[in-house]
Amino acid sequence: MEKNSILFIIPRTPHHLRTPLRDMLWENTKKSLFNQTYHNWQALVIDDQDLIDGNLQYIASTAVRKGEKIQHALKIVESREDKPDYVIRLDDDDLVAPNALSYINDKNFDVAVDEYHTFFELKSGFFCQTRRPWFANTIIHKYEHAKSIMPDGRPLLDQDHSHVWHNYYSGKQIYKLPKETPLYLRILSPGTVTSQQDDDYLNYVLSFGSWKKNHSLKSHFNSELFERPIDHIFRLKMKLHPSAIKQMLKAILNSAQ
Repeated sequence: MEKNSILFIIPRTPHHLRTPLRDMLWENTKKSLFNQTYHNWQALVIDDQDLIDGNLQYIASTAVRKGEKIQHALKIVESREDKPDYVIRLDDDDLVAPNALSYINDKNFDVAVDEYHTFFELKSGFFCQTRRPWFANTIIHKYEHAKSIMPDGRPLLDQDHSHVWHNYYSGKQIYKLPKETPLYLRILSPGTVTSQQDDDYLNYVLSFGSWKKNHSLKSHFNSELFERPIDHIFRLKMKLHPSAIKQMLKAILNSAQ
């Protein structure tokens, strides 16, 4: 029995920051949602158009910043008669495991989090799992908490996940998903907004922890993304010279020996 209703809030990347690679990642994000074995979910996608695509509802908004889009989505939800039981903030280039929502359906919690943060580096095809003392960006909030207004006037869902969320949920019921069955997978690539803030992509990647092939995680997330000809995509779409990409990949491979 699917007792809990779950809402994803997805702030789409602004048009001027989108690339063919980013659009490809968004397609895989959507597939990870459509592949859910749990069906009592919906997603609000804050974008620049009004559209219904299965369980995805696109909402046109003039908001540009991610936080503005999250707040806009929460205002829409609050105006509705039916409220979700849980809310998940999801970036438009990350993946949700197909069985994750089914797994937590019979659990009771104020927030469900991955005990180990899980990453996939797009160029190398390597995974990384790191146990960190703060919550990841994508966790499952009880709706009553997600909408709570913090001292700065912003809702909890639009707060810093590495500090405010951790403090807010201290003393509340926290369910930790096991290392083997994480909720979500963060995708790293040279083309993301976050990675471009670092001049040295290789050091940026290595700062996350130890990288390696992981067939168990590959099977757990079961995404077509893992099978794509990434070299071809990067050579054509990214503003990097092929020789630089090759050197970067070699360094990452060597670091994981």
